[in-house]
Amino acid sequence: MLITKTKIRNPELYILGIKQGDFLYVTKKLQGIDNKKLKKIGFPEQISEGIKILGRGIGPVSRFNNNGSFIPLKNLPKETKYRSACIKDWHGDYHFVDIPYKRYQRKTIPAPESELLIQKIGEELYIVSDKLKYSNENSIQIRHVINLFLEYFGECEILNESLQVAFHDIPTRRVNWEMLPEGEYPWNRIPSDGIKRNGVLTKIYQKHTFDTISKYHPTNLTIGMGGFRGYIAFHFPDKGFVLLEHMLYGNATYVFDKDWETLSQLTKKEIIDENLCKRRIIHQKGWENEIHQLLK
Repeated sequence: MLITKTKIRNPELYILGIKQGDFLYVTKKLQGIDNKKLKKIGFPEQISEGIKILGRGIGPVSRFNNNGSFIPLKNLPKETKYRSACIKDWHGDYHFVDIPYKRYQRKTIPAPESELLIQKIGEELYIVSDKLKYSNENSIQIRHVINLFLEYFGECEILNESLQVAFHDIPTRRVNWEMLPEGEYPWNRIPSDGIKRNGVLTKIYQKHTFDTISKYHPTNLTIGMGGFRGYIAFHFPDKGFVLLEHMLYGNATYVFDKDWETLSQLTKKEIIDENLCKRRIIHQKGWENEIHQLLK
């Protein structure tokens, strides 16, 4: 799933299609990242597959990644520590001395030291995290790595152990166009009712939408340049059509029975005005039943 936030708190909201106990990677496509940014993070001038670095500390997350942190133990007595200082005596001479001070005892949090690897996925170079196990016990580490990528690059994507978009066992491919790109909105645009502004509700909606369609066993999926922010094509060749569904609330379902690749590059307004889709199902009461009647 593509994440475009400055920071996340709950990684559960952004991991779609990966089961507990499975592995995942946090990734970012290399194309489009400014060379100055890559150099600032610590990558060399010449980027090639196989380069692996511990990125520099450029913000709080990456500094913690390199240096770790601590928790003050305020329930315990303070301890005496010393700091070095340079003083001038009455003769005008300078001396280095240790000055005692009191501070709370500390519990050290080790530095995660998560590294960044340049790796080819398909025909593209990506920046890839270490392999991460998806489990409740590892939730803090996953959150850290996601936030590390967000601090460095402003966005990242979750891929499964096979470095594919995570949709369980459904074969998935990517195409280099955005499906049903935004243009002038049709007159009957669906109101969002605020659901897209709430991460928990968005996660519930995504899972419900995906599960409702995938239980009818599409043979494969196609994801466009918009990723999870755009439409996804669910293929049902035995039924003779492709269903385009958006994972975010407020977008109708479109069904194409022929030439779907060409038609999917048009805007929704063009599709509706020219009546180019086999069927358009609005997300409202009865949507699930209409999908059942279509796919049963």
